[in-house]
Amino acid sequence: MIVSMSKITLLGMEEEREDLIKSLMNFGAVEINTLDAEDYEELADNPVVQEDLSSVEAQLAKVHTAIDSMNKYCPEKKGLFQSRRVITISEFEKLNQDRKSTWGTVDKIKEQEEKLTALKAEENKLLNLQQSLAPWKGLTAPLEAVGTHKTNFQYGTIPSAVSWDLTQPEFTEKFPFSVLERINSDKDQHYIYFITHTDSTDECLSFLKARGYSRVTFQGLSGTIEDNIRKTNHRIDEITSERETCITQIKELSQARKSAEVLYDALQMEKGRIEAAGKVLTTKRAFYITGWVPERHAQNAKKFLESKYTVCVELEKPAKDEEFPVLLENKGIAE
Repeated sequence: MIVSMSKITLLGMEEEREDLIKSLMNFGAVEINTLDAEDYEELADNPVVQEDLSSVEAQLAKVHTAIDSMNKYCPEKKGLFQSRRVITISEFEKLNQDRKSTWGTVDKIKEQEEKLTALKAEENKLLNLQQSLAPWKGLTAPLEAVGTHKTNFQYGTIPSAVSWDLTQPEFTEKFPFSVLERINSDKDQHYIYFITHTDSTDECLSFLKARGYSRVTFQGLSGTIEDNIRKTNHRIDEITSERETCITQIKELSQARKSAEVLYDALQMEKGRIEAAGKVLTTKRAFYITGWVPERHAQNAKKFLESKYTVCVELEKPAKDEEFPVLLENKGIAE
Protein backbone atom coordinates (compact mmCIF):
# COMPACT_ATOMS: atom_id res chain seq x y z
CA MET A 1 0.00 0.00 0.00
CA ILE A 2 1.33 3.46 -0.95
CA VAL A 3 1.60 5.82 2.03
CA SER A 4 0.19 9.36 1.62
CA MET A 5 2.93 12.01 1.86
CA SER A 6 2.95 15.65 3.00
CA LYS A 7 5.37 18.29 1.79
CA ILE A 8 7.23 19.88 4.71
CA THR A 9 9.04 23.23 4.64
CA LEU A 10 11.13 24.51 7.54
CA LEU A 11 12.77 27.87 8.22
CA GLY A 12 14.84 27.90 11.40
CA MET A 13 17.87 29.23 13.25
CA GLU A 14 21.26 28.09 11.95
CA GLU A 15 22.53 27.37 15.47
CA GLU A 16 19.78 24.73 15.86
CA ARG A 17 20.15 23.18 12.40
CA GLU A 18 22.14 20.05 13.35
CA ASP A 19 19.87 19.11 16.27
CA LEU A 20 16.72 19.84 14.30
CA ILE A 21 17.76 17.62 11.39
CA LYS A 22 18.48 14.78 13.83
CA SER A 23 15.02 15.21 15.38
CA LEU A 24 13.38 15.36 11.97
CA MET A 25 15.04 12.14 10.84
CA ASN A 26 14.02 10.37 14.04
CA PHE A 27 10.46 10.43 12.71
CA GLY A 28 11.64 7.94 10.03
CA ALA A 29 10.82 7.81 6.32
CA VAL A 30 11.70 11.50 5.91
CA GLU A 31 13.19 12.57 2.57
CA ILE A 32 14.87 15.95 2.31
CA ASN A 33 14.96 17.67 -1.08
CA THR A 34 18.14 19.07 -2.58
CA LEU A 35 18.04 22.85 -2.79
CA ASP A 36 20.23 24.43 -5.46
CA ALA A 37 22.39 27.15 -3.95
CA GLU A 38 22.65 28.85 -7.38
CA ASP A 39 19.00 29.85 -7.10
CA TYR A 40 19.79 31.75 -3.89
CA GLU A 41 23.50 32.54 -4.38
CA GLU A 42 23.19 36.09 -3.10
CA LEU A 43 21.43 34.97 0.08
CA ALA A 44 22.45 31.44 1.05
CA ASP A 45 24.65 28.44 0.33
CA ASN A 46 24.77 24.65 0.90
CA PRO A 47 27.02 23.54 3.79
CA VAL A 48 30.22 21.73 2.74
CA VAL A 49 29.82 18.16 4.01
CA GLN A 50 32.10 16.13 1.69
CA GLU A 51 34.85 15.69 4.28
CA ASP A 52 32.42 14.50 6.95
CA LEU A 53 30.68 12.24 4.43
CA SER A 54 33.97 10.64 3.33
CA SER A 55 34.91 10.03 6.96
CA VAL A 56 31.66 8.28 7.87
CA GLU A 57 31.73 6.22 4.65
CA ALA A 58 35.22 5.00 5.55
CA GLN A 59 33.97 4.02 9.01
CA LEU A 60 30.99 2.23 7.48
CA ALA A 61 33.28 0.24 5.18
CA LYS A 62 35.46 -0.77 8.12
CA VAL A 63 32.52 -1.97 10.24
CA HIS A 64 30.92 -3.70 7.25
CA THR A 65 34.14 -5.65 6.65
CA ALA A 66 34.19 -6.75 10.30
CA ILE A 67 30.54 -7.89 10.16
CA ASP A 68 31.24 -9.81 6.92
CA SER A 69 34.19 -11.49 8.61
CA MET A 70 32.05 -12.55 11.59
CA ASN A 71 29.34 -13.85 9.26
CA LYS A 72 31.92 -15.78 7.24
CA TYR A 73 33.65 -17.55 10.11
CA CYS A 74 30.80 -17.66 12.63
CA PRO A 75 27.49 -17.44 10.74
CA GLU A 76 24.30 -16.87 12.70
CA LYS A 77 21.64 -19.55 12.69
CA LYS A 78 18.61 -18.13 10.92
CA GLY A 79 15.07 -19.37 10.55
CA LEU A 80 13.34 -20.30 7.34
CA PHE A 81 11.91 -16.80 6.94
CA GLN A 82 14.46 -14.07 7.56
CA SER A 83 13.26 -10.84 9.10
CA ARG A 84 14.90 -7.62 10.18
CA ARG A 85 16.31 -7.66 13.69
CA VAL A 86 14.05 -5.83 16.14
CA ILE A 87 15.71 -3.69 18.80
CA THR A 88 14.26 -1.20 21.26
CA ILE A 89 15.37 2.43 21.37
CA SER A 90 16.88 1.91 24.85
CA GLU A 91 18.86 -1.14 23.64
CA PHE A 92 20.05 0.81 20.61
CA GLU A 93 21.17 3.77 22.69
CA LYS A 94 22.92 1.53 25.25
CA LEU A 95 24.86 -0.37 22.58
CA ASN A 96 25.61 2.82 20.66
CA GLN A 97 27.03 4.49 23.79
CA ASP A 98 29.61 1.70 24.09
CA ARG A 99 31.22 2.66 20.78
CA LYS A 100 34.76 2.58 22.15
CA SER A 101 34.49 -1.11 23.00
CA THR A 102 32.80 -1.91 19.69
CA TRP A 103 35.46 -0.07 17.71
CA GLY A 104 38.05 -2.07 19.64
CA THR A 105 36.38 -5.27 18.44
CA VAL A 106 36.23 -3.97 14.86
CA ASP A 107 39.95 -3.09 14.96
CA LYS A 108 40.86 -6.53 16.33
CA ILE A 109 38.89 -8.27 13.59
CA LYS A 110 40.57 -6.04 11.00
CA GLU A 111 43.95 -7.06 12.41
CA GLN A 112 43.08 -10.76 12.15
CA GLU A 113 41.77 -10.30 8.60
CA GLU A 114 45.02 -8.59 7.61
CA LYS A 115 46.96 -11.51 9.10
CA LEU A 116 44.79 -13.97 7.16
CA THR A 117 45.42 -12.04 3.95
CA ALA A 118 49.18 -12.02 4.56
CA LEU A 119 49.16 -15.75 5.39
CA LYS A 120 47.22 -16.52 2.22
CA ALA A 121 49.69 -14.54 0.12
CA GLU A 122 52.63 -16.32 1.75
CA GLU A 123 50.99 -19.72 1.27
CA ASN A 124 50.37 -19.02 -2.44
CA LYS A 125 53.99 -17.98 -2.83
CA LEU A 126 55.20 -21.21 -1.20
CA LEU A 127 52.85 -23.36 -3.30
CA ASN A 128 54.12 -21.67 -6.46
CA LEU A 129 57.69 -22.31 -5.31
CA GLN A 130 56.92 -25.98 -4.72
CA GLN A 131 55.39 -26.22 -8.17
CA SER A 132 58.50 -24.71 -9.74
CA LEU A 133 60.79 -27.07 -7.78
CA ALA A 134 58.81 -30.26 -8.47
CA PRO A 135 60.39 -31.02 -11.88
CA TRP A 136 63.85 -30.82 -10.29
CA LYS A 137 63.25 -33.38 -7.52
CA GLY A 138 65.92 -35.71 -8.88
CA LEU A 139 68.62 -33.05 -8.50
CA THR A 140 70.91 -33.74 -5.53
CA ALA A 141 73.41 -30.92 -6.03
CA PRO A 142 73.05 -27.81 -3.84
CA LEU A 143 71.13 -25.07 -5.61
CA GLU A 144 73.73 -22.43 -4.82
CA ALA A 145 76.41 -24.31 -6.77
CA VAL A 146 77.68 -22.30 -9.75
CA GLY A 147 81.02 -24.03 -10.38
CA THR A 148 84.62 -23.24 -9.47
CA HIS A 149 87.30 -20.88 -10.71
CA LYS A 150 87.84 -23.15 -13.69
CA THR A 151 84.41 -24.71 -14.20
CA ASN A 152 80.94 -23.46 -14.92
CA PHE A 153 77.80 -25.17 -13.61
CA GLN A 154 74.34 -24.17 -14.93
CA TYR A 155 70.73 -25.37 -14.70
CA GLY A 156 68.27 -24.83 -17.51
CA THR A 157 65.57 -26.15 -19.79
CA ILE A 158 65.18 -26.99 -23.46
CA PRO A 159 61.85 -27.63 -25.21
CA SER A 160 60.60 -31.22 -25.09
CA ALA A 161 60.18 -31.06 -28.87
CA VAL A 162 64.01 -31.19 -29.08
CA SER A 163 65.18 -34.82 -29.15
CA TRP A 164 67.18 -35.56 -26.03
CA ASP A 165 68.49 -38.82 -27.52
CA LEU A 166 70.15 -36.81 -30.29
CA THR A 167 71.14 -33.74 -28.25
CA GLN A 168 73.12 -35.40 -25.45
CA PRO A 169 75.36 -37.63 -27.65
CA GLU A 170 76.04 -34.69 -29.98
CA PHE A 171 76.97 -32.48 -27.02
CA THR A 172 79.27 -35.17 -25.57
CA GLU A 173 80.96 -35.65 -28.93
CA LYS A 174 81.47 -31.91 -29.46
CA PHE A 175 82.55 -31.20 -25.86
CA PRO A 176 84.20 -34.37 -24.53
CA PHE A 177 85.40 -32.66 -21.34
CA SER A 178 81.95 -31.31 -20.45
CA VAL A 179 78.89 -32.98 -18.93
CA LEU A 180 75.25 -32.58 -19.95
CA GLU A 181 72.62 -34.41 -17.88
CA ARG A 182 68.84 -34.50 -17.82
CA ILE A 183 67.03 -34.39 -14.46
CA ASN A 184 63.47 -34.75 -15.69
CA SER A 185 61.15 -34.23 -18.67
CA ASP A 186 57.49 -33.36 -19.11
CA LYS A 187 55.28 -32.50 -22.07
CA ASP A 188 56.83 -29.02 -22.30
CA GLN A 189 60.47 -29.15 -21.13
CA HIS A 190 63.62 -31.15 -20.55
CA TYR A 191 65.14 -30.09 -17.20
CA ILE A 192 68.91 -30.23 -17.53
CA TYR A 193 72.26 -29.09 -16.15
CA PHE A 194 75.72 -28.92 -17.66
CA ILE A 195 79.24 -28.65 -16.28
CA THR A 196 82.03 -27.34 -18.47
CA HIS A 197 85.43 -25.67 -18.34
CA THR A 198 85.14 -21.90 -18.22
CA ASP A 199 86.99 -21.64 -21.55
CA SER A 200 84.26 -23.75 -23.21
CA THR A 201 81.24 -22.04 -21.60
CA ASP A 202 80.39 -19.77 -24.53
CA GLU A 203 80.59 -22.61 -27.07
CA CYS A 204 78.43 -24.87 -24.89
CA LEU A 205 75.83 -22.13 -24.46
CA SER A 206 75.83 -21.44 -28.20
CA PHE A 207 75.19 -25.15 -28.88
CA LEU A 208 72.36 -25.35 -26.32
CA LYS A 209 70.72 -22.01 -27.19
CA ALA A 210 70.46 -23.18 -30.78
CA ARG A 211 68.19 -25.87 -29.35
CA GLY A 212 66.06 -23.47 -27.26
CA TYR A 213 68.07 -23.52 -24.02
CA SER A 214 66.88 -21.19 -21.24
CA ARG A 215 68.86 -20.79 -18.04
CA VAL A 216 67.17 -21.47 -14.69
CA THR A 217 68.38 -19.91 -11.44
CA PHE A 218 67.21 -20.61 -7.91
CA GLN A 219 67.75 -17.15 -6.52
CA GLY A 220 67.59 -16.92 -2.73
CA LEU A 221 67.58 -20.70 -2.25
CA SER A 222 70.32 -22.91 -0.84
CA GLY A 223 70.60 -26.60 -0.14
CA THR A 224 69.02 -29.35 -2.23
CA ILE A 225 65.61 -29.46 -3.87
CA GLU A 226 64.41 -31.93 -1.23
CA ASP A 227 65.64 -29.59 1.54
CA ASN A 228 63.63 -26.70 0.12
CA ILE A 229 60.47 -28.74 -0.46
CA ARG A 230 60.69 -29.97 3.13
CA LYS A 231 61.09 -26.39 4.40
CA THR A 232 58.10 -25.15 2.41
CA ASN A 233 55.93 -28.03 3.64
CA HIS A 234 56.88 -27.20 7.22
CA ARG A 235 56.04 -23.53 6.73
CA ILE A 236 52.72 -24.37 5.05
CA ASP A 237 51.81 -26.49 8.10
CA GLU A 238 52.67 -23.51 10.33
CA ILE A 239 50.50 -21.23 8.19
CA THR A 240 47.57 -23.64 8.52
CA SER A 241 47.93 -23.51 12.31
CA GLU A 242 48.27 -19.70 12.37
CA ARG A 243 45.21 -19.38 10.15
CA GLU A 244 43.14 -21.49 12.53
CA THR A 245 44.28 -19.29 15.42
CA CYS A 246 43.15 -16.15 13.56
CA ILE A 247 39.77 -17.69 12.72
CA THR A 248 39.29 -18.81 16.34
CA GLN A 249 39.92 -15.25 17.54
CA ILE A 250 37.39 -13.87 15.02
CA LYS A 251 34.83 -16.42 16.24
CA GLU A 252 35.40 -15.32 19.84
CA LEU A 253 35.02 -11.66 18.83
CA SER A 254 31.74 -12.52 17.07
CA GLN A 255 30.03 -12.27 20.46
CA ALA A 256 30.01 -8.53 19.76
CA ARG A 257 28.17 -8.97 16.42
CA LYS A 258 25.02 -7.22 17.68
CA SER A 259 27.03 -4.21 18.89
CA ALA A 260 28.82 -4.02 15.52
CA GLU A 261 25.49 -4.14 13.68
CA VAL A 262 24.10 -1.37 15.89
CA LEU A 263 27.24 0.69 15.25
CA TYR A 264 26.78 0.15 11.52
CA ASP A 265 23.12 1.26 11.73
CA ALA A 266 24.13 4.31 13.77
CA LEU A 267 26.75 5.25 11.17
CA GLN A 268 24.17 4.81 8.42
CA MET A 269 21.94 7.23 10.28
CA GLU A 270 24.85 9.62 10.69
CA LYS A 271 25.54 9.38 6.95
CA GLY A 272 21.89 10.15 6.24
CA ARG A 273 22.03 13.16 8.56
CA ILE A 274 25.19 14.48 6.85
CA GLU A 275 23.66 13.98 3.40
CA ALA A 276 20.54 15.79 4.57
CA ALA A 277 22.64 18.63 5.97
CA GLY A 278 24.25 19.04 2.55
CA LYS A 279 20.83 19.64 0.98
CA VAL A 280 19.98 22.50 3.35
CA LEU A 281 20.35 26.17 2.41
CA THR A 282 21.94 28.27 5.15
CA THR A 283 22.84 31.86 5.89
CA LYS A 284 24.88 33.02 8.85
CA ARG A 285 21.76 32.99 11.03
CA ALA A 286 19.08 30.85 9.37
CA PHE A 287 18.50 27.73 7.30
CA TYR A 288 15.83 26.54 4.89
CA ILE A 289 14.72 22.94 4.24
CA THR A 290 12.05 21.31 2.11
CA GLY A 291 11.19 17.62 2.04
CA TRP A 292 8.54 14.96 2.47
CA VAL A 293 7.12 13.17 5.50
CA PRO A 294 4.36 10.53 5.82
CA GLU A 295 1.03 12.35 6.20
CA ARG A 296 0.15 10.44 9.38
CA HIS A 297 3.29 11.83 11.09
CA ALA A 298 3.13 15.33 9.62
CA GLN A 299 1.12 17.13 12.33
CA ASN A 300 3.02 15.43 15.17
CA ALA A 301 6.30 16.40 13.54
CA LYS A 302 5.17 20.01 13.15
CA LYS A 303 4.01 20.28 16.80
CA PHE A 304 7.16 18.67 18.16
CA LEU A 305 9.60 20.74 16.09
CA GLU A 306 7.85 24.05 16.75
CA SER A 307 7.67 23.31 20.49
CA LYS A 308 11.36 22.39 20.78
CA TYR A 309 13.06 24.73 18.28
CA THR A 310 12.78 28.26 16.97
CA VAL A 311 11.40 27.18 13.62
CA CYS A 312 8.52 27.79 11.27
CA VAL A 313 7.04 24.58 9.83
CA GLU A 314 4.59 24.54 6.92
CA LEU A 315 2.75 21.43 5.67
CA GLU A 316 1.20 21.07 2.22
CA LYS A 317 -0.39 18.34 0.19
CA PRO A 318 1.47 17.60 -3.04
CA ALA A 319 0.23 19.54 -6.06
CA LYS A 320 -1.71 17.63 -8.68
CA ASP A 321 1.26 17.08 -11.03
CA GLU A 322 4.01 17.28 -8.40
CA GLU A 323 6.35 14.29 -8.07
CA PHE A 324 6.95 12.98 -4.56
CA PRO A 325 8.80 9.99 -3.05
CA VAL A 326 6.84 6.73 -2.88
CA LEU A 327 6.76 4.95 0.47
CA LEU A 328 5.29 1.46 0.58
CA GLU A 329 3.77 -0.05 3.71
CA ASN A 330 3.84 -3.87 3.76
CA LYS A 331 1.08 -5.80 5.46
CA GLY A 332 1.42 -9.24 7.00
CA ILE A 333 1.01 -12.38 4.87
CA ALA A 334 -2.42 -13.16 6.33
CA GLU A 335 -3.78 -9.64 5.95
